[in-house]
Amino acid sequence: MGGSRDDVATLARFQASTGVPFTLVSLPERVVEEYGAAVIYSGKTYADRVSYLIDGQGKIVWTLRDPSPLAHTNAAVAYLKKRAQRGSG
Repeated sequence: MGGSRDDVATLARFQASTGVPFTLVSLPERVVEEYGAAVIYSGKTYADRVSYLIDGQGKIVWTLRDPSPLAHTNAAVAYLKKRAQRGSG
């Protein structure tokens, strides 16, 4: 799932034009701030590119802040593989 400060209609157009294979949700400013992902530019709050992996108990077990979407995918997969090898799965 991906989150953004963009409105639902904007996210739907983005998803249709890019073929993003996961759900995109419009996030209120409060949620972006609570997750520590707020970036303020010209007085407006945006969601920075941050990935979180959340376990079955709702605890954030991994996070990455990086401008590259591919870095997020590669790092998350590597983390999950390592976690599975440890048996924490």
